[in-house]
Amino acid sequence: MGAAISATPEQSVFVYGKFRAPGNALLGVPPQEEPAAIEVLREFSPYEFIGKILVRRETEWRVLTPENASARDWYRQFQGGLPLSFEMQGSGSWEIAWFRFETSSRNPNPYVAVALRRGTPETGSAARSAG
Repeated sequence: MGAAISATPEQSVFVYGKFRAPGNALLGVPPQEEPAAIEVLREFSPYEFIGKILVRRETEWRVLTPENASARDWYRQFQGGLPLSFEMQGSGSWEIAWFRFETSSRNPNPYVAVALRRGTPETGSAARSAG
């Protein structure tokens, strides 16, 4: 008799932190921050990955949909050309390369994806090939 093969469900990897839009130090306006989780979808190196954004809604994490993205100040500011970073717990500041709307074969509902880059220790600059 052969051994039974069991399918192990895929485990998702999440990172947590805050999207941070710059404040105005001259006017005493602090940076705007919003807690978020990012489910890692595609990882290109330790310094570059793409993920699905989740935001807190009351006591639950919810996938950020294209319809709800424009309600986020940080998203609107990034679309307007202002710099934005993701302050990841335990890992510091990550540069936002882009946002886009995606779907997947597991879930056909559209969600907002983000590409994150971090400077490498060797170069001190961000990786250049997200996408």
